[in-house]
Amino acid sequence: MGKSCEPILYLYYNGERFIQCNPPLMYQQSRTSQRTASRDNNMFGLKKSAVCFVFPKEGQFLSRREMGASLIEVLVSIVIASIALLALAGVNAAALRYTKMSQYRATATMLAADIGERMRANKAGFLVNGYQYVTDFAGQSAAPLLPAQLCDTAVSSCSETDIATLDLVQWRILVRNQLPEGAVFVQRQIGDPTLIAADVWVVWRDPAVASTDESPASVNECPDGLNKGADASIRCGFFRINL
Repeated sequence: MGKSCEPILYLYYNGERFIQCNPPLMYQQSRTSQRTASRDNNMFGLKKSAVCFVFPKEGQFLSRREMGASLIEVLVSIVIASIALLALAGVNAAALRYTKMSQYRATATMLAADIGERMRANKAGFLVNGYQYVTDFAGQSAAPLLPAQLCDTAVSSCSETDIATLDLVQWRILVRNQLPEGAVFVQRQIGDPTLIAADVWVVWRDPAVASTDESPASVNECPDGLNKGADASIRCGFFRINL
């Protein structure tokens, strides 16, 4: 079906506009809409039939030379959208990595609070360096084993050193179970006899460190005694515990 409008109609003969056609015709809404009207030999003094084309008003359709411009625009839009989606995927992956890193730090904080409470509950064991543990990262690759004296019955006879040893082993097991390749480094503060405190490092291997951009900002994040070398995936959380 056509649509009523007021197009400008011209009579074309041999490729040249000859005269405006009247009256206005019905035309299809399409780039190639046209109507033909055969004129006899006497009309306009022509000896051959002429064709009357329908030209819509200016700005309604693109010219013949601009055909295909919409397709190019669609292709460009697809390319831009693809780049945006790739960037969004990268941002999403980075967000997941950073979320996991935050989870490790939060877990390390809770584990440090755990050993702090154990030290406060057995201050005598702390004073005899029962919670000291300075083994390097490679030396903690094997799972820790519980001591023979578990101090878990009413008839158990455990000294403060036995309790400290049990606390330390149980805590190391927790660290290893809750963090990837979890390890610890505990050193009592020395130098000031009035200061009863310990420096605690909770250590783990962070698989989210995929590039140098994500490596630790501080080279002193881990203690020298841990001997982690140049492995940037080994992360440390430092805590100072005052008793």
